[in-house]
Amino acid sequence: MYGSKSAIPVLPLPLAITFLVCNCIVPGLGTIISGFTFCCVATTYDRKDRTNISRKLPWLITTNVLVGIGQLFTVTFLLVGWAWSISWGITMVYLALDRRRSAT
Repeated sequence: MYGSKSAIPVLPLPLAITFLVCNCIVPGLGTIISGFTFCCVATTYDRKDRTNISRKLPWLITTNVLVGIGQLFTVTFLLVGWAWSISWGITMVYLALDRRRSAT
């Protein structure tokens, strides 16, 4: 179906940085919150196919919430969840920078 990376929202840069900081403080928090921003932002998948966003919306929200919960609960395993959470946040920032570059 869809890959998990295609579920990462393409946010404005200040919001992406905010979610990265949230993920650094509480693993998964920024990921979970970003899952609820899909009504206002796009995803990398949307760049390829803008049809049926209402059909994809539940999948996108569910994926981000589950990934965020996974990040939070895997912190106890050698801080794997924390590293995963930070990498997810960094990806959000890279996508925001790419969005900014392509808009100009």
